[in-house]
Amino acid sequence: MEEAIQKLVEAIDRGDIDIEGFEYLLTAEEKSVWNVLKTYKRAMNVNEVREALIYDFVLVLRSEYDFLTRKSRSIPPLPSLWVGDYDLSEENVREFFKEIRKKGLDIDNPRSLTSREMRVIADILKKKGIVSIPSHKMVERILKDFESLGVVISRPDRSGKGKTLYAINPRLAKFLE
Repeated sequence: MEEAIQKLVEAIDRGDIDIEGFEYLLTAEEKSVWNVLKTYKRAMNVNEVREALIYDFVLVLRSEYDFLTRKSRSIPPLPSLWVGDYDLSEENVREFFKEIRKKGLDIDNPRSLTSREMRVIADILKKKGIVSIPSHKMVERILKDFESLGVVISRPDRSGKGKTLYAINPRLAKFLE
């Protein structure tokens, strides 16, 4: 894969680029992390990337549950960021919401969920067999791999938390639009 990425970086420098070719080389988890960075178009730390993947599934599951309970007639959307396998069977969705209620989590407003609540939701998603969101360490490893290949750049977060922010290399970003 490194050789292909090196060719991509050289193509960026020449102005002749094939993003699709690069994306075909990625695993499901890598492609999902890549989709987060492409979609959000800003520097993000590891937690923000992981939470974006969880948030994506929370929105899909809410729509799926509303459809199953006849609160909505709209066909639920598919995950927009996640590329890997997942199981949104009726039984899994109902079990997920039963577990969410047991834990006292309110996902009616997913933007208000704390990082701890997002981690609990990720655990429930995995436990119920819906999806296995990559761990914090795996997301960090993927971002560092992207950085070492030159498709992502990083910088320290100046807010004092000591976290590293990652973003798509600006030389590459102009070809993504």
